[in-house]
Amino acid sequence: MLTRCRAFLSKRGLSLGGVSVALLTLLLGGFVLYVFVSGKCDMTSKFMPLLATSAKHLNSVTGTSGYWLDYGTLLGAIRGQGIIPYEFDLDMGVLEDDCPKYQALKEPLAKDGLRMYNRGEWVPGKENKLLGYDGYLHKACARIYSSDHSVFIDFDWSRRLTYAEAYAEAQRMAAEGATFDMPVGYTEAQGDILCNYEAWEKGSSGGCRLASHIFPLQPLPIGGIPLMGVAQPEALLEEMYGPDWRIPRAKGYKALLCGWMPLNTLAFTLVWLMLVATPLALFKLLPPAWVRAKAFLTRRSVFSDKPDYRKYAAVPISRSP
Repeated sequence: MLTRCRAFLSKRGLSLGGVSVALLTLLLGGFVLYVFVSGKCDMTSKFMPLLATSAKHLNSVTGTSGYWLDYGTLLGAIRGQGIIPYEFDLDMGVLEDDCPKYQALKEPLAKDGLRMYNRGEWVPGKENKLLGYDGYLHKACARIYSSDHSVFIDFDWSRRLTYAEAYAEAQRMAAEGATFDMPVGYTEAQGDILCNYEAWEKGSSGGCRLASHIFPLQPLPIGGIPLMGVAQPEALLEEMYGPDWRIPRAKGYKALLCGWMPLNTLAFTLVWLMLVATPLALFKLLPPAWVRAKAFLTRRSVFSDKPDYRKYAAVPISRSP
């Protein structure tokens, strides 16, 4: 069997050792990729300890309007009763006026091994000149990192505006040639709105949401951790993500890694074998195809390794009698 295999490979200009090394490299690469994908597509084991420790301190803050699970964190809690496994970070919402009281948790959190950075502070490891990150926290009013700095919770501030204040702001920005992003069809009867930085940011959308969808806050535990959610979560999620918010969709590069499969060993193995088989098939099929194509083009003088001297043949010159 081994002799036949060597003979088969030899006819194709390959060696058994070379093919064995190539396959071993591909399988090892597949294993490394699997470990990478597993870690990036299921961050639950990292998020839950961060959330549990943070909640203990967040729930101790008094004299505020409270915090609430927001954006993708709220989406995971309502849609899947947990954290979205392939999430990039966790989001909490707070009113802008309450930011200082939550920023004051910096020292208590540090005693539990967590690191909080407040707006305007430099965050180690965040600087990336290629992507345009200067390393400072600009948008969230605070951010809590896990002890190994691998995952974090953002505290996204919102400013509460009455109908009159919102339209005054819209008129002010319109005079400057900009747009203030209010909810579509917003009327005075709908009450106040909560607006974050996106409402004032050019090219953004979804910056303002109805306050009635958020307040009064309601308990919304995740995995037994006592947390706070919003008054009308389904209405708020539809306001933010549209009517198909119940359909899971990974974002960013995780849409390629995690959005197309349930991450399990069998699914990954089948896909990886397909990825391995494709280049091997091309390696096998392309050379003969190229030889046939080259022969076809050569016959028509479209392509040839040798110059066509016929085009340089002497052309008879007619002479006058």
